[in-house]
Amino acid sequence: MSTANEAEAAQETGVTLARWLQAQRTRTEELFASGRFPLLAQVHEESAPDLDELFEYSLARHLDGFAILVGER
Repeated sequence: MSTANEAEAAQETGVTLARWLQAQRTRTEELFASGRFPLLAQVHEESAPDLDELFEYSLARHLDGFAILVGER
């Protein structure tokens, strides 16, 4: 369903998700570089920029929790 919504939005606006994300990333970097949001910029620098890495870490923690639940039974 998400893919269908993405395709529909791209068709309606003429902007793909990848292009929209790039524009948002560029604007975000401009805002952080401006110095207007120093605390937010610091959090941004410390966050995981690689979504695959973040997903893998989160999935591993979920599976750790399931392993404990299964082990208790």
